[in-house]
Amino acid sequence: SDGAQRARRQIMLLARASHAFLFPKCACTVQHGGSGTVHAALRAGVPTVIAPFGIDQPANADWVVSLGCGVKVANLAEVTPPELAEAITTVLGEERYMVKAKEVAAIISQERGVASAVVKVEKCLREPQPPYTAPAPMRPTWVDGLYELQEGSPSHCCPAVQVLGEEVSTPEPENAPVGKMWAGDFLVEENDDGIKPDR
Repeated sequence: SDGAQRARRQIMLLARASHAFLFPKCACTVQHGGSGTVHAALRAGVPTVIAPFGIDQPANADWVVSLGCGVKVANLAEVTPPELAEAITTVLGEERYMVKAKEVAAIISQERGVASAVVKVEKCLREPQPPYTAPAPMRPTWVDGLYELQEGSPSHCCPAVQVLGEEVSTPEPENAPVGKMWAGDFLVEENDDGIKPDR
């Protein structure tokens, strides 16, 4: 069509481009609303049109709208060319979008996010840190006792194990089991005497 031919003469297609380099040179951005692209547009101080298609993008679009820095249109698969053109005309034609975009960009620039992160990382590298504390075992708190350790089919019983605090060992043969411990899942069943370990 004639429109497609005109578009080809006026649109530059790039495989990739630096948002930090490109966005400040734009009058506005038209995007999908990914978190990185949204933040790049906000840092650049330009209004934004967002046509989200999933994940966090609709929420990011709502956030941009709440800041007054842009507008949200229909899902990327559903938005029509006239709707997109109207949204672009809106953010370019109404000065309030540019004003808010510049205000937000000024706030973001004061945060100095990358520089602040570098300072914190370098501080951690220079100063001794407290020793790492290993997390607690990801299993229930077992009462001390003997367990039949089962794996796979309930009919397949491995040798029993003795639990004493955080220690697990092979028990003496004469000890009677208090329940069954399923390897991996740590599920406990009552034994014939109705004894059930704490979960």
